[in-house]
Amino acid sequence: MKEKDCVHRRTFLKMSAAGAAGLSVGGIDPVFATTAAWRQINPAISNSRVVCCYDPKMITASPTSFTFATTNGAVNKTVILKNLDLMAMSLAQKTTADAAWKTIFQMPAGKTSWSQVKVAIKINVINSYNQPRVAIVEKVCRVLNGFGVPAANIIVYDGCAAGKNGGGAQSNLWAPMFSTTDTTKIPGVVSNLNGSLGGTANVTVPNVGSWTCTKQISDGTIDILVNCSVNKGHDKYAGGMTLSMKNHFGTFAPDHNGVVLSNILNFNKSDFIVGGTPPRQQLCIADSLWGDLATNPDSPPDQVLSRLAMGTFGPVLDYLFAQNIRKAIMIVQNKGKDNHDWTAINRFLTDFGYATTDAFQWVDVDPTVGTRPDAVQESSQHGLEIALGPDFAHPSSANFAIPASAGSVKISIHDLLGKTVHEFSRLSLSEKAARLQWNGTSVGGGISPVGVYVVKVSGSGYEQTGRLELVR
Repeated sequence: MKEKDCVHRRTFLKMSAAGAAGLSVGGIDPVFATTAAWRQINPAISNSRVVCCYDPKMITASPTSFTFATTNGAVNKTVILKNLDLMAMSLAQKTTADAAWKTIFQMPAGKTSWSQVKVAIKINVINSYNQPRVAIVEKVCRVLNGFGVPAANIIVYDGCAAGKNGGGAQSNLWAPMFSTTDTTKIPGVVSNLNGSLGGTANVTVPNVGSWTCTKQISDGTIDILVNCSVNKGHDKYAGGMTLSMKNHFGTFAPDHNGVVLSNILNFNKSDFIVGGTPPRQQLCIADSLWGDLATNPDSPPDQVLSRLAMGTFGPVLDYLFAQNIRKAIMIVQNKGKDNHDWTAINRFLTDFGYATTDAFQWVDVDPTVGTRPDAVQESSQHGLEIALGPDFAHPSSANFAIPASAGSVKISIHDLLGKTVHEFSRLSLSEKAARLQWNGTSVGGGISPVGVYVVKVSGSGYEQTGRLELVR
């Protein structure tokens, strides 16, 4: 499908503009090939690949107040389900949704039938207004149930008892929508805290010590773990935000005492999360239809973002999400106010053996294409690269795959306060690939200071952002 790769920092991975059918996955990430504790999650999908879909059509209304009912009532479930199929196709680089999901979810060792597989889906329901939308979890449940996983073997849970109104106990809002026998409802079981997963057990987490963990995850009963997080801020723990790694707070901690960033990182390194053959946690989805930058995790959303993100490896998803959504978009919309601890966020990579200068794939999926194999056509999109001029010692570029339906596009560069620094003449993309250079000058002809800049490309029904890093 049509997609844009925004690649990070000073090492750049050039991707084909031909769409999913023309992209190829490299071999096993080197760090996982040599580190038994953190292995390549999926042999067919790079841990470094994260896909994102921006589609305002996923939201149908603007809630005057944020509650479980109003946010779920303000989304178009049909559009969300379709976009998740497109994202799966891009993540797995397959031309059908069925082939993509069958690539993402791997049969556990020792199992001969999907009917023997047990799945846990971790959600974050710390409060009633900042939760992943039910449609996202429904898609995962229906895919796995379609493979043959019994509804009774699909458990939706949040084990964290802290937070307003009982934290994870708010899963009672979800329970009426799920059933193991009623085919008009979502196939699955909603657990009250850890009740449907055997309660909790004391475990030893490497580099942390004794802790409490969801029992059927700690003892290996759960074969597949899916992480469905929501985009919100936080005052501590994980760099100022809550996403997939922080989501496992509710797998290991029934209260908020004694948890620090190192603990969260080590929870996510442990065999309880990435152990098993294949590794237990096979998919992470981040709901960013709305989001907030507040330091209070109980704050309601303050920005409409209309985005979903998906990857196989939580630490990379969280880091790229922080860079491409929270920093490149949300901080700009927040007039440059930044509540993050970027030293901590960099540890999302470095504690797992990666470097912030490594090449990562952030792929923006075009929601306007269909899900048929013949919808993936090289001729339906144009490649566009915005790069720093040749005089810069450290190259930086933002790469886009723009649908032909976008027509002529407007291209502008902004600082992190949202101020327009440079504008290109409107471009009509008639060639398969185009390349524009920015020499670092501002609109007034001055020299722009070093730092990160946001590249915005917009056309008919199309808007995407990328990043340039200006280093002299």
